[in-house]
Order: sequence, then structure tokens, then C-alpha cells
Amino acid sequence: MRRREEHESLSKQMVEKDARIAQLEKDLAVERSKTAQLQQFIDMQRMGSKRAARSGGRSGDDVEMDDEDE
Repeated sequence: MRRREEHESLSKQMVEKDARIAQLEKDLAVERSKTAQLQQFIDMQRMGSKRAARSGGRSGDDVEMDDEDE
């Protein structure tokens, strides 16, 4: 009887841990997706800054920030 209870308890713990692992894997996938989106945004911002620097032009954000400093 005791072995059966231990087996049931261990089985229940395994099911709970498996469910937790599955949830953590989903959470990780979401965070990876967010990270990829942020990286794309950063890359786009950098490309825009490099283009503006090469052309000698300034974006509207740069103008506002420079005006505040003066």
C-alpha cells in the first residue's frame, strides 16, 4: 500500500513538473520573440542614424534633442 502511494505521489510530481516545463518553454519562446523584435527595431534605428550621418541630414528627434541642449 505504501509503495503504491509513493508511486502515485511521484507520478503526480512528474506530471506537475512536466506541465511547469511546458509553460516555461512557452514563456521562453515568447521572450525570444520579443527579443528578436527589439533587436530588429534597434537595427532599424541604427541604419536610420547611419544614413542620416552619411547624408549630413538630421532626423526630427536629433533636432529636438540638440535644441534642448542649446
